[in-house]
Amino acid sequence: MNNWMARLAKHYNNTRDKYPNDRILIVFDIDGTILDMRYVILHVLKAFDESHNTRHFAGLEAADIDFHEEHIQSFLDRLRISPEDQKVILEQYKRLFWSSAATFEAHRPFRGVLEVIRWLQMQPRTYVALNTGRPESLRLQTLNTLNRLADEFRVRFDDDLLYMKPDGSEQTIPEIKANGIRSFAEKGYRVFAVVDNEPENLYAISRIDHQREILLLHADTIFKSRRDSVPGYAVNGKGYDITTLILNNTPTRHTQFVWDYTLDSDRFHQFIRSNIHWIQVDPHFFSSPLRKISAGAELPDITEYLSEIKGHDKKIKLRLRDLTNMTAETLRMVAKLGFDGSSICIDVNIATILDDVKMKTLRLDHPHIIIQSPVDYLADAILTKPMRVREILEFVKGRGANRFSVNWMQPKKRQVINRLLQWGYEVDVNNIQGLEPFLQAALLGPYSITSHFNFLGDQYEEHRVDRFIA
Repeated sequence: MNNWMARLAKHYNNTRDKYPNDRILIVFDIDGTILDMRYVILHVLKAFDESHNTRHFAGLEAADIDFHEEHIQSFLDRLRISPEDQKVILEQYKRLFWSSAATFEAHRPFRGVLEVIRWLQMQPRTYVALNTGRPESLRLQTLNTLNRLADEFRVRFDDDLLYMKPDGSEQTIPEIKANGIRSFAEKGYRVFAVVDNEPENLYAISRIDHQREILLLHADTIFKSRRDSVPGYAVNGKGYDITTLILNNTPTRHTQFVWDYTLDSDRFHQFIRSNIHWIQVDPHFFSSPLRKISAGAELPDITEYLSEIKGHDKKIKLRLRDLTNMTAETLRMVAKLGFDGSSICIDVNIATILDDVKMKTLRLDHPHIIIQSPVDYLADAILTKPMRVREILEFVKGRGANRFSVNWMQPKKRQVINRLLQWGYEVDVNNIQGLEPFLQAALLGPYSITSHFNFLGDQYEEHRVDRFIA
């Protein structure tokens, strides 16, 4: 098993089984492991051009940076920059590299790493620590920067799980890394894995792990120490693949999963046999008795599908445009088939919910159904005018809505979902297509997820979304 995330998953499960009552800990380095330092280098060099009205780095992109941040001078030599200019560049580079401006504006996490950390933090008695060669004087700045970056992923880094280089220390970085592992152990944690991009740091940790219970994971990014320093039993990797990490693990046990139905009888019967309990249906797709079609192929009869759904003890979510006569007829049919209120969800827009007459009638006839409404058109205001939007949502909730939905395709999805969850609302995430987005959404902990699950195709067996649902 060479995939480093698969090895991590296996080692995590083995450690959890072996030490079920222990507080187990995975330790991450920061720079070059969580954070892609190429963007900080790029930011500082571009800032030099801007402040000195030069064009030394005009065409430079992050992909062009293939050197460690301490090897900047050799890069300037490669660019054939004059010694006079190099001296000025190096002075500004050293001054700005760890400044709050550089770290705040330019730090970017590697793709997938915060999802991996989020999954680990969701597991019982499992903790994530940071072990860095940054000096202690940067503690507050480091925590603020990381937590701001991590906030939309619902990741939080704690002060007591951050080990840094003591100010004035003469110790080498590998020695400091080993001391960090000892410090966490003294606090009562069992360290089961370490992720670091520097080979010499992993070697130093291997020297104090006499039982070899710590899985050493080498983040194969950019590093300055010799690659052959990596212990032979360590695992190398580049991409933080959340799908591999949680293969055969449930991402969350508190989320309802809803299959977004399409007119495909094979997929429908796969759904019936699956462990997914909810199905989203748009009644407008169907014909008699709800709708007459004037031409074209005969559309399926909704009653047949609803009867089979009920017969297999599934639950129904109706995607409605508004509360029309067809809606009333649909709901009467659903109730007649034996669906109770807890097995019915309707999705209608806020304007419909604000129609007092229709909502009173709906609640009188169906007092226990779930009423959901999309809030994507309020996304910007949720983030920029939160007090005003919350007043609106509270008013809508008072009219009967008890869940709000967010489209995964909209750009500010994570921030909007997190804000709604912080306010205490039930949140549905919809329009999920594909395994990775499904897992990313699940890690945020919404109340429900509506997705186009892939039930078919042996070639996709290891990537079927339904395999991740308990």
